[in-house]
Amino acid sequence: MVSDNQEIYTDIEKQIELRFRRRRNFAFHAVLFMAGVSAIQTVLSWPDGDETPLVMILIWGTVFVLHGLHLLFYEAQERALQREIERERDWLHGEKRKNHPELRLAEDGELVEIPAGDWDDPQKARKHS
Repeated sequence: MVSDNQEIYTDIEKQIELRFRRRRNFAFHAVLFMAGVSAIQTVLSWPDGDETPLVMILIWGTVFVLHGLHLLFYEAQERALQREIERERDWLHGEKRKNHPELRLAEDGELVEIPAGDWDDPQKARKHS
């Protein structure tokens, strides 16, 4: 039987491998794109003004940019998820959230604690801020 720690480690390892595989695939695509553009220009550039090489490069360039955007948004989503996990972990370890009902911003910008009995009464809550 595999321990919980081993399962957690395995899950984290898979996530990191996926992240690096995506980055490696994008880097490979970048190198392939640069080499492909050079090859297309060299081989298909005919002196008769044929636009085929340009169209091929534009289509491939669009796919390359979309690949990069996909990677960018995937990593942004991963960072946002990690921030939320950290916030929840902090909350579980006793740190108070700034948007918790027992805290309010005072006029000077300081966080002030509102007694539990005053949470639902806006008049009383304002007195504390």
